[in-house]
Amino acid sequence: MSAHISAVEAGIGMGVLPNFIALTKNLICVHNNIGCNQPIWLVIHSDLTNSRRIRVVADFLSNLVQENKTRLA
Repeated sequence: MSAHISAVEAGIGMGVLPNFIALTKNLICVHNNIGCNQPIWLVIHSDLTNSRRIRVVADFLSNLVQENKTRLA
C-alpha cells in the first residue's frame, strides 16, 4: 500500500485510502461515499479462545477499534 500512497501524494492519480491514512498525509477527499464500508472482524482459532495472552491481545485490539471508530469511518 505504501507505493499506492506515494503515487497519490506525488499527484500521479487518485486512490482509495482509509480516511485515517489520508488525513495524516494531508490528502484531499474527492468522494467519501464509495460504498465499500466493511465490518472489521477479529478471528481467533477456537483452540485459543481461552488463552490469556490471546484474550489480552483481542481485548486490546477491540478497544483500539472502538476508541478510533470515527477515524476508521
